[in-house]
Formats: sequence, structure tokens, C-alpha cells
Amino acid sequence: MIEDSDHHALWAHFLRRARHEIRAPLSALSLVHDVLAHGGAPEIDLAALLKRNNARLNALMERMTDTQALAFAAAERAPVVLRDLLARTRLDEVALEIAPDLPDLIADPYLLRIIFEELLTNAARFHRPETPARARITPASGSTLAFDVSDWGIGVDAAHWDRALDCFTRLHPFHIYGGTGLGLFRAARAAELLGGQVRFIQAREPTVVRVELSERCRAAAPDPEPADRAGTSA
Repeated sequence: MIEDSDHHALWAHFLRRARHEIRAPLSALSLVHDVLAHGGAPEIDLAALLKRNNARLNALMERMTDTQALAFAAAERAPVVLRDLLARTRLDEVALEIAPDLPDLIADPYLLRIIFEELLTNAARFHRPETPARARITPASGSTLAFDVSDWGIGVDAAHWDRALDCFTRLHPFHIYGGTGLGLFRAARAAELLGGQVRFIQAREPTVVRVELSERCRAAAPDPEPADRAGTSA
């Protein structure tokens, strides 16, 4: 569980990075204004520049608002059939394999969807151009309540694992892969609200991200069926 002081520091850091992040599209929009104010420049496609950076700014603002909401969220508890939730979360762009032995949970389905949606979105965005995006979700080995999300994309070097979980982090060129740099940050914050964490455990072939949850999220095993006493005498 994240401490209050750490919580405030984290979100103050988020706001500082957010202010810096929006400067790039705003600067581009300011450039369009300046060029138009001085009669235009034939060598610059102003319409395309304006459209591209307006879309980038709108996407940033929407994602920042959704992410900031996690600062004030409180995890609810409800029964979750994880395989069903993942079946609803799957993306058309990713060939997803879901292990048959995933446990049921008592957790917040909204936060779980954030975690797995963001990880699958990354699998779709960072897949290798020559191969279709694919991912696999399995129970992690060991006694903890954890799941491994594996994908066969371009990978993340171990030296960048901590940085990749920070807000507004891009390890690859924006003009190629796009994105807001908030996906893994959002997944990590949602996992913290569930008493757990998100961490890398393998760099590539496949890249494996482990989602660890609090034991409080583990659904109790169903009571065993009463023994069949038919035909027995008192």
C-alpha cells in the first residue's frame, strides 16, 4: 500500500511531467499561428501540422484526466470471473491466449480492466512490424496472487524497466509508435489500488509483465460438495 506522503509526491510529479508534456503540441500550434501571422510558408503543410498536434493535445488531455482520477479512486470489492473480464477486454488487434486456470477474484473490475487493457494496448502498439501482435495471460508461478502478461513485441531492456513505469515515458520514437506515455503508469497505479504492483520480469521473446495483487483479492475456494450419502443407512 502506498503511503500518503508517497502518494502526494507521486501525483505532484505527475503534474510536473504533464505540464512539460503538453509543451510540444502547444509549441507546434504556436508555430502555426506565427507562420500564418507572417503570411504563411509554402514549404510547411500547416493544415496537417495543425491537425496532428491538435489531435495529440486532445488525446493528452483526455488521458491525463482519466489518469488523474486514479489519484482519488478507492478500490471496490466485487466478485470477478477473470476469464470473462479478459474476454471482454481483448483487443481486435491482438491475438490473445487466456489460460484456462485463471482464478476468480474479489476485486474492483474497473481497476482490473485498466491494468489488462493498458498491457494489451502496449502489446498491440509495440509489436514487431513483420509479425501480428499476440499476447498470453497466465497465472504466475508461486504462491502469490499474480498473473504474467506476455507479448512478443519489440521488448523493453532491463535497464529501462523502472523508467518505463513512470508517467509520460517513451522509450521509442513518438512519430513511429505514438501514444501518451501513460499506459504502464496507469496499470501500475491501478494495481497499487488493489494492494499490488506491476513489474517487468523478462525483457523480450517474450516480454513479460507480472501483475501482483493483494491476497485480499483472492476469491475463497468454493465449499466442497457434501458427500453423497445415498443408499447409506443411519
